[in-house]
Amino acid sequence: GDINQNTQEALQLLGGEASGPKRDMVLLQAASLVALNSELEMREAIKVARDSLESGNAINKLKEISHEA
Repeated sequence: GDINQNTQEALQLLGGEASGPKRDMVLLQAASLVALNSELEMREAIKVARDSLESGNAINKLKEISHEA
């Protein structure tokens, strides 16, 4: 897709509004980062990542970071 479509998809993924294989990949990548930066097992890291996406925390963090830049 073009940049606008890709941006929209990324925002939907981070905002917990997407499902399917792309969401699963984002979830696993986020969980891997959580697991690497904590002492959590992967199962717990997946829960943390899922909660972050579904609660809106992931998109809120992106907005916070983008306002700082």
